[in-house]
Amino acid sequence: MSALPRAARAELVKLRTLRSTWLVLVLTMLAGIGLGVLSARSTAHAWAAMPAADRAALDPVGTSFDGLDYAELGFGALGVLAMTGEYATGMVRASLLAVPGRWVFIFAKAIVVGGLGAVMGELCAFASFLAAQHMLRPTGQAVQLDDPHVLRAVVAAGLYLAVVALVGLGIGAAVRHTGPAVVALVAVVFLAWPAARAVEGISTLPSKLLLANAVDALVTVVPITGPQAARVPGPGLAWGVLAAYAAAALLIAGWRAGRDT
Repeated sequence: MSALPRAARAELVKLRTLRSTWLVLVLTMLAGIGLGVLSARSTAHAWAAMPAADRAALDPVGTSFDGLDYAELGFGALGVLAMTGEYATGMVRASLLAVPGRWVFIFAKAIVVGGLGAVMGELCAFASFLAAQHMLRPTGQAVQLDDPHVLRAVVAAGLYLAVVALVGLGIGAAVRHTGPAVVALVAVVFLAWPAARAVEGISTLPSKLLLANAVDALVTVVPITGPQAARVPGPGLAWGVLAAYAAAALLIAGWRAGRDT
């Protein structure tokens, strides 16, 4: 067996045996799916009294993912814990000695964290979408997966959660301590927008490079209007932003792990 599959198998065993892995995933799935369903249920309940402008602006797919903010925090924390746990227990040196090079170690961990993030992220996205559409059915606004752009939006939501897990992995490798790493994760995922907004008078490009705006571009099927429209990238750039964040996370993790070799 080559080094990378062997290292990935070892990483899978380590992640699977951590109780925190399953606790984080269960709470994350409950929050991500539950809040999306509650939002759709609230919309359906208020539909009869809703102004015509609000009805026209409703995005039935985007509404399904109103719990995404909580889900992404959980997936990011999963990535953080996958790395900081190694440093907390001192296992990182043994892990680096057991594989031929830091990049094999990093790629193996990324395969496991990213793979688990993708599988659970898609499960969360599809479950949230299907449950929310059931709630929206009385309004006549529910959509199907074969409607234009809907499947792309649902798949993108799941993949986005996998990217956030990889971002958490990179931050965990750089910071090494769980608490500060989670704070840094929140800053990158949630709090970067004020800095981008501060320079919008000069350029909206920083806003378009934010994770939050990239995912907005991919999980909505109703065109975004108003000031937010200038902050949201096109689909091609949005996919590029997600890929860039994932690549940057791996580079940071590899660089930091190299300082332990």
